[in-house]
Amino acid sequence: MRRIVLLHLCVAMALAAFPTACDPSEPVVKPSYSAVAGSPGETLSPVLITPTLPAASITPTTVTPRPAPASDGAPMRDIPLVYDLRQKENEVVIVALDLASGEERSVATIPLTTSAGMSIYGTVLPAPDQKTLAVSIDNLEVQQVYLIKNNKARLILSAEGEHSIDEWSPDGARFLLFSTKDNDQGCMQQTCFFDIYSIDAATGVETRLTTTTDPEVDAVWSPDGKQIAFLRGCVDISIDECGPDLYLMNADGSDERLLAEGWIASPHFLSPDQIVYAQHAGERASIYRIATNGGTPQSVVEADTDILGMRVTPDGQTIAFINQRGECRFEPCVREIYVVAIDGSNLRTIHRLDSWLQAWGWTGNRHLWLLLPADSSPQQLLVYAADGTLIDKRVIKQQP
Repeated sequence: MRRIVLLHLCVAMALAAFPTACDPSEPVVKPSYSAVAGSPGETLSPVLITPTLPAASITPTTVTPRPAPASDGAPMRDIPLVYDLRQKENEVVIVALDLASGEERSVATIPLTTSAGMSIYGTVLPAPDQKTLAVSIDNLEVQQVYLIKNNKARLILSAEGEHSIDEWSPDGARFLLFSTKDNDQGCMQQTCFFDIYSIDAATGVETRLTTTTDPEVDAVWSPDGKQIAFLRGCVDISIDECGPDLYLMNADGSDERLLAEGWIASPHFLSPDQIVYAQHAGERASIYRIATNGGTPQSVVEADTDILGMRVTPDGQTIAFINQRGECRFEPCVREIYVVAIDGSNLRTIHRLDSWLQAWGWTGNRHLWLLLPADSSPQQLLVYAADGTLIDKRVIKQQP
């Protein structure tokens, strides 16, 4: 499961193509635009974004679907809890928001060790069973990582340097940590020279998986928990020559190998033997899939614009992605959410964003949920079927 969290105290809720110190998988972008409202099912011109291969040229049997989680068919019941960090005077309160019911409850309280008046930011990462939370807190003086279970918080790491937690193993036994604590490079501009660690949830014991001088980010577990895909290389978007490569290693850090080179973003496993990722080349962006044993990448979708983030259905057969036209920082831009089958067929747009997303993902029964921010209107939750049909829409009323 990808992280699902409201970073109430950090601007890292924005969507972007490449990482920063705040959040290694979806970093900070502050667009200054208001996109034109669109309607579900509306399609862009095929000149802008088109499947690059006909379905017949991609053999469906090369992707082994992983089974979707059991579901009773009710789309709202499958939406996971969303977590928020709220800073009080001397403590941080972790709040769980049930999007289906709109109910909110306090999960745990963590005492603050920061200087008076100093703001903090952090991340909440729920385990697959939602019973354990990994929480990272950055108060600019020290970085801390906690494990929370049964409403009790246990400190497992406190150190200087930059930290970020990312991605539980499918069995919930371990989670991944990015940290600069064991190297002297730290962060420069928008790049943090992270190493990847695996943390045992039962004991808190860490295992360092990478030791290079290059920054590593955006790691994901394979569905069987045996492999980890990650990005390595320069990730500073202000440098034109800079762009990360896609690597694969065993879960213990062994047998590391290069899979794809140059401006890779947002890797996801389709199955234990297939990975999908976005790749940027100049002003174009494409989505590819590649076998974990290497070979030639197969193109799924090609665009004349940016691909910012992706989500993959639990069965590995459908991709949702965010397409952006325009720079956003210096000119008006439009961001739209598309869905496409893994063979490149059934490409369609389902939602046009007027702002950025706070959280989004697929449910076990293949419904795409979007949590929109409460910028100038009430916060909304939208739920779409995979064919682009809007099947639920409601206002989320959070407590102050």
